[in-house]
Amino acid sequence: MILAVDCGILPIPMNGSSSGDSTVFPHNVLFHCDHGFILSGSTIRTCQPNGTWSGLPTLCSGRFETKFEQNRKACWLHTIRLGNKSYPGSIHTRVIMSVL
Repeated sequence: MILAVDCGILPIPMNGSSSGDSTVFPHNVLFHCDHGFILSGSTIRTCQPNGTWSGLPTLCSGRFETKFEQNRKACWLHTIRLGNKSYPGSIHTRVIMSVL
């Protein structure tokens, strides 16, 4: 009688996802990070005959700025004019911009 070797469930990284749902030898699980996040560790993990997963734990981190965040910073750094009033880039500008 041959028993299947099960490596167990791998955690899905925060800000990421996985594809491949079989946890038995010799299947693979592939990892992906959400847009704006960088994958570190192994992209592909393979269930090995000894019941362990190949590779390193997968993490998604190091988010880069989106266009929205870049535009928000530009508003933060420059003077904002509303009507006949000017507001330098400050906490007040941020509050005003979030209300608009």
